[in-house]
Amino acid sequence: MDLDFLAHLPAQRDLLERVLACYTADERVLGLMLYGSLAQGEGDEFSDIDLNVVTDPPHHADLLAEAPVTAGSFGRLLYNFRGASDEPTQFYA
Repeated sequence: MDLDFLAHLPAQRDLLERVLACYTADERVLGLMLYGSLAQGEGDEFSDIDLNVVTDPPHHADLLAEAPVTAGSFGRLLYNFRGASDEPTQFYA
């Protein structure tokens, strides 16, 4: 994925590069969907990264269970809460 559109946001770009490297190497991941302000080209230095990880249903529970450990390789956890779908939502720096 070409991330040149994030050249003006190095923190988000660096984090997204780490996340993409991890999940594109995982055969259980079918795709990744970036959405929100960054995807729309409206992000700023305070923008979060809105990213959906798409899996086959049999792998969903395993990837969710592994998420805290996997995410630990991306950076320091800032905030953790349950999202609208009642699944874990986490913020990293």
